[in-house]
Amino acid sequence: MRVEPVSGRVLSGPLTDVYVYEAPVRLWHWVTVLCITVLGVTGYFISAPLPAMGVGADASTYFVTGWIRMVHFTAGWILAVAFLVRLYWVIVGNHHARSIFYIPFWSGAWWRGLFRQAGYYAFVRSESDHWIGHNPMAQAAMFFMFTLGLVVMILTGFGLYAQGYPTGGSGPRCSAG
Repeated sequence: MRVEPVSGRVLSGPLTDVYVYEAPVRLWHWVTVLCITVLGVTGYFISAPLPAMGVGADASTYFVTGWIRMVHFTAGWILAVAFLVRLYWVIVGNHHARSIFYIPFWSGAWWRGLFRQAGYYAFVRSESDHWIGHNPMAQAAMFFMFTLGLVVMILTGFGLYAQGYPTGGSGPRCSAG
């Protein structure tokens, strides 16, 4: 099977099985899915806290929102560490481990693949090309929406997390005397 090296489009030959996504990439994917799900649910409850329980009870008595915030922060830290491990795998993994972390703007083959795939999705072309890994349109979408989105989410999350520690990150301080 002959493949275009930059875009991953199959040019000719019989189709064969190819091991594309290594185990660390698959594990990172599912850890990220779980973390983003937990962050979404807990983020909703942080922004719209549960009502106080009981007559005249204060929500702080039950610490429900505190537990929700702790789960949210833990999922955020796990997501950030998993992203750092994934960046390591970009360096040591195979070609496909790098595909959503960069876009080969310089490659005419990649641009042709992007427009051919866009034509297929717009019902202009009746058949899609065969790809090994992500097609160029999926690669671009994941780079802009997923990879850059995760970077923004992690940076803004740490910015909000730091607001809880105005003394410099080591927690509240007591002055003796």
